[in-house]
Amino acid sequence: MPQLGEVRAALRIAGGELTLSISAASGDAAMRLANGGDALRGQLAAAGLALGGFTVGHHEPRPE
Repeated sequence: MPQLGEVRAALRIAGGELTLSISAASGDAAMRLANGGDALRGQLAAAGLALGGFTVGHHEPRPE
């Protein structure tokens, strides 16, 4: 995923349900990740996990 730049994620699994929060340093990357939500939901369902929550945000990149 190098083309997405810096991405942060927080996962929580409880009772077979996954909650995923993603934040990207680039607005374009955040939009691309948000647009992939339906595909992600399908892939997780195929693996036996329900996607209970999915949020995508934007953050300032960390200084190098």
